[in-house]
Amino acid sequence: PMILRDTSWYSFMINKDNLYTIKEFSEILKISEITAKRYVSNDVIPSVKIQNIRRIKGVDILNLINKNNSDFFNFFH
Repeated sequence: PMILRDTSWYSFMINKDNLYTIKEFSEILKISEITAKRYVSNDVIPSVKIQNIRRIKGVDILNLINKNNSDFFNFFH
């Protein structure tokens, strides 16, 4: 699982109503674009295709971050 530490600043950076490209998504999470594409193709995060460009909803990015952090903290507590 993805482990993200100190993610309180993500919620300020990510607008839940925006759509983000794969590149923007990878930059937000500080992962490679290839890893971001794998997340989409393996249904780790949902996406929509608009004019042949994959977009990821801000709310889905926030949900992914919160889910993974909760999994991480539950593992150790």
